[in-house]
Amino acid sequence: MHTVITEFYLHIIIAVKGKENLIVEKNREKAEQNICDIISKINSEALAIYCNPDHLHVLLKYDPIYSLDHTLEEIKSKSSAWINKQGWMQKPFKWQSGFCSFTISPINVERETKYILNQPSYHREVSFREEYIGILDRIEMEYEEHDLFEWVGQ
Repeated sequence: MHTVITEFYLHIIIAVKGKENLIVEKNREKAEQNICDIISKINSEALAIYCNPDHLHVLLKYDPIYSLDHTLEEIKSKSSAWINKQGWMQKPFKWQSGFCSFTISPINVERETKYILNQPSYHREVSFREEYIGILDRIEMEYEEHDLFEWVGQ
């Protein structure tokens, strides 16, 4: 019998669909807790999470027992259903289709955690679009403009 040891860390970014479907500050922690609960039910762990009004960052200790597509579909569909059940918004809440994810080295988990938890300060200076394109450029990920999120409020 062979022992298999895996440890995957992913930084995931998901964008909110539609201008009116924003996660407001008074509901942020409840939404984050719900997403953490969903993540734990799919054998992964949220190490850092921050729901901005127009997008979500999660640092995930990812268990590859499920595909990444399945993991993100669970997070997006179940959190959308939960948010809609709360009655926070006048229109149905949805995440945009697609997502961004990239791996984080175990030695950079602490740095990435600080980055995610510092989102409010960061976004006083930088829009989501600027942040997102900056991340893609920093990790040297190739992209086409039409593959990017729809930008809320920009």
